[in-house]
Amino acid sequence: MVKKQIIDGFIISIKQLIPCAEVTASISPFDDFNLPGIQQSEIIKDTGIICIDVHSILIWFVDILEQKVFFEIRRKNVEISPEEQRMIEIIPSLLQNLNHAHSKEFLGFSLKFSSRISFGDIIIAKFLQKIPSHALWSTIIVTSSLQELTFKRYEDQKCTSGFIYTDNPEEFKEQISQVNYRFYEFKEKVELNYSFFDTPASFRYVDGRNSFYLIDHECKIQGVLRLANPNKFSLTDRIGNLHLEDILNMPGNNWISFVGLKDEVFVILGRYEQLKWSKNYWLLRDRSIVFDLLDRFDFAPELRQIFVSIVITLSELKLGSIILIPENEKILPPTIGKIDNTEFGDMLRQSIQSAGIEDLRSTECLLGILASDGLTTISKEGMIISCGDIIDITKAAGKNIQGGGRSQAGIASSYYGLSIKISQDGPVAFFENGELLIQL
Repeated sequence: MVKKQIIDGFIISIKQLIPCAEVTASISPFDDFNLPGIQQSEIIKDTGIICIDVHSILIWFVDILEQKVFFEIRRKNVEISPEEQRMIEIIPSLLQNLNHAHSKEFLGFSLKFSSRISFGDIIIAKFLQKIPSHALWSTIIVTSSLQELTFKRYEDQKCTSGFIYTDNPEEFKEQISQVNYRFYEFKEKVELNYSFFDTPASFRYVDGRNSFYLIDHECKIQGVLRLANPNKFSLTDRIGNLHLEDILNMPGNNWISFVGLKDEVFVILGRYEQLKWSKNYWLLRDRSIVFDLLDRFDFAPELRQIFVSIVITLSELKLGSIILIPENEKILPPTIGKIDNTEFGDMLRQSIQSAGIEDLRSTECLLGILASDGLTTISKEGMIISCGDIIDITKAAGKNIQGGGRSQAGIASSYYGLSIKISQDGPVAFFENGELLIQL
């Protein structure tokens, strides 16, 4: 029973971390997995990783019961991205060290943090670490402090804050005047600890929206960075992390972590890569996967950034939506009605149809259109073909669907192209030919 519980725990954590991954465990990989071209001699070490193909990775390590365990991580319809592979590569050696009762890592985590951290927290800290191991502790303190802040309320308002992390604070501070931020340095460095957010000023004066603490790899807070021109960025720009791009391009290994709009914690690594902590789990959200899907369906390259930002914004705001990018604009899902069959509704739809998503976004209208009920169909050139369509969901019949009408509409419309369903709970699902490609 103990063995099964340990393995089940690892499987759950990995599946939460890598979207839509199928994770299978075995102690006899050649009996249970299809491993073409892999020889027994390649897996004799205690830990390791082998890329079986672009959809599947094999990892193994010796667990706490001193038995070698193998895990196959597979995603059927979408390739495992390079960033996801980099995350997976960390797992075997990290688990090997943590499972060894006399290892420095095991003792350190046990004594310093006890039950405050999870397996996912440790993987994330190791993933962010690009300098010697003492940075692991500071990374965990940053992310776990923000996790605890999500449970706080002050005057019935949510508490938010954020950190900009750098492993090269001196060079960072020298060049900060070149970007769209102003730096207010403390006279004395402040060490981050778990009581840091106990006082209201700590999160009221630095909100993680327009202001952030600058912290280094020794967990010393250098001062406060404030966005010089916050009105320059729309809500969509901010959820697309455009206001953080200057910081990510500064010298050193830099990342930004803050409390999100809905009690989540985000870690922003780059333009497309981010980590999200929600409901006590970490998820690697690699937006480059969405760009690859849009490329597969020949969506206009110059509009992909706008489209992805809009989809992610709908997700973060938890605004439900169904969008179809059809393979052939002349062959569309059969409709059984509109969300508004009045003459005025027809007039409004006519004012939207044949407009481009770039124009609608610039006037801040696109979110409202996409978040309305019914299917919105957008051409590969970014033009609105139709909106507010109630479609025939017969083609979704027989599928094992978890969810309501929006899920069925997402599957039914996917027989005509790339279908994107944004749930009111936040996840974004991509469908093709009735099959789920990936959910982020």
